[in-house]
Amino acid sequence: MIWLDKTLEALRKAKEAAGTQKKLEIQTGFPEPRIAELLNGRRYMGKVYFASIIKLFPEIEISFFKKERPSPEAMRLAKGFDQLCPRKQEELLQALQQFQKK
Repeated sequence: MIWLDKTLEALRKAKEAAGTQKKLEIQTGFPEPRIAELLNGRRYMGKVYFASIIKLFPEIEISFFKKERPSPEAMRLAKGFDQLCPRKQEELLQALQQFQKK
């Protein structure tokens, strides 16, 4: 698959830019052993979840539809939401629902 090859190539470039796999781990929060497994072909890139992709490539913009692209602000908000614990996520969703009712 083309996207798998492109993602693996982007991971290689990110590692090169960071200098080492350990430095990439520090920059992204993505575990160094997983980075090594991906780069060495011991882990299949297709099994990497969206949350992991976003950790590895924080500047990524994902578009599921050609004409619709989330804004960079929306991507930052989504990333911030994902970093909240489940309780805080629920509190935020409830607050937004209350705000929408007004």
